[in-house]
Amino acid sequence: MAKNTTTALELDNPFWRFALQIWPQPGIEPCCLALQAQGLSINRLLFCLWLGQTGRQLPHDYHTADLWQQQISHPLRALRFQARVLKQAEPELGSAYQALRKAELACEQVEIAQLYRCSLTATTASAGPALSTHNIQHWLAQQQRPELWQDVNLQQLLRLTAQSPAPEHSQPGTDN
Repeated sequence: MAKNTTTALELDNPFWRFALQIWPQPGIEPCCLALQAQGLSINRLLFCLWLGQTGRQLPHDYHTADLWQQQISHPLRALRFQARVLKQAEPELGSAYQALRKAELACEQVEIAQLYRCSLTATTASAGPALSTHNIQHWLAQQQRPELWQDVNLQQLLRLTAQSPAPEHSQPGTDN
């Protein structure tokens, strides 16, 4: 799939609104942060869930969003983590830390807008938990991390988002 550069970047889009709506729900944040600590992208996990709910398969090409994440979002997050440690010793750094948090959220919104733009040309399929499951399993395979399918936090995330697959679809490699 070719990059879609003719579609304007929509910062306020349905995927962004989904992410904002789901994040504060009880249990979502801790599950996502635990998966992020294992090297997974929260935005990609939420993207897989949102795609499944909207009847879209995971697109083959989201390179632009990956580059943004690697070159902008991750370095900014690393700086924020450093500032968080420093502000413990020097509370005066709190406003700088808050500015970094705000900038990181703005970068996340750009990344989500890039993912949303990729979704506009995604293959359609029957919406629902099976498609979300398929998208996540496919993405984990791309990341060479299929073993994380069994992670308790991922399974909890699926339950919390009402995306829990039927038992016959609980293992990677099953037909969804």
